[in-house]
This record gives sequence, structure tokens and C-alpha cells, in this order.
Amino acid sequence: MIRLWPVVAVAACVVWAACDGMPDASLATAPQRGTSASSSQPSPALVGRWSHTEIFMAGGDLRSSQTIWNFRGDASVLRTVIATNVDDGIADRVDASGSWQAQGNTVAITYAPPDTGTVQFTFVVHDSTLTLGGLLFSRIP
Repeated sequence: MIRLWPVVAVAACVVWAACDGMPDASLATAPQRGTSASSSQPSPALVGRWSHTEIFMAGGDLRSSQTIWNFRGDASVLRTVIATNVDDGIADRVDASGSWQAQGNTVAITYAPPDTGTVQFTFVVHDSTLTLGGLLFSRIP
């Protein structure tokens, strides 16, 4: 039996997500790049919650992976990754916390234990869209 509801639901989500963060006719605001900042003053353009979703087929199943970054004004950060097998309705969630600091158009994220390490991404914020390391994220209200 063919289950079409997951495909229809995912297609609707893709269309909604694709339209949500796209610039409209009012392109009057210029992209905001990170400003030089110390760890005590993170870039205000980056503060907020941002979501990116990938939808793909794997092993014959429809799957999705959603990454949510929550850059807080106190320089703390939370990354949440939700991996979902849409066909089976099973999802796994993994959280990683740490701190962040923006310098120019680069953000450095240092993970807190049990995770370790520091990663750096280039970023640009334009209206409700964040380009982070080449991926587009939509602002979550």
C-alpha cells in the first residue's frame, strides 16, 4: 500500500519553508554582517532562533533533518538537531550547548561538555534569513 500522506505533508512543509524566509519585493534593508564584538557583546543580527530543514530519501524511506540554532544575547548557544523517519513517524533529537562570539562575518562556536571543540562559520543575516556556513536558515518567531 502506498502511503501518500507523508509525501503530501512534507511537500507542504517544503513549500511553506521555502516561502517563509525568502526576501520579498521590499529589499530596502541591506544584509547585516556580524560586527566586531567581544564575547560579552555578541552580534545583535545573529541573536535569535534559526531553523534549517533538509528532506531526503534514505533506505527507501522519506526522512528529514532539522537543525535549530538558538543564539542568545548572553553569548550562549544551543544547537538542536532533529532527525525524523517520516514514513515510520520516528524522530531523534540531539542538543549541544556552548558559547558563541562573532568577529566580522565569522561566528565561532565553542561547545560545552560533554561535546568539545570550536567550529567557525561565515554568516550573513538578511531580513528573516540567516546564511550560516552556506546554508539558509529561517528565523523562528
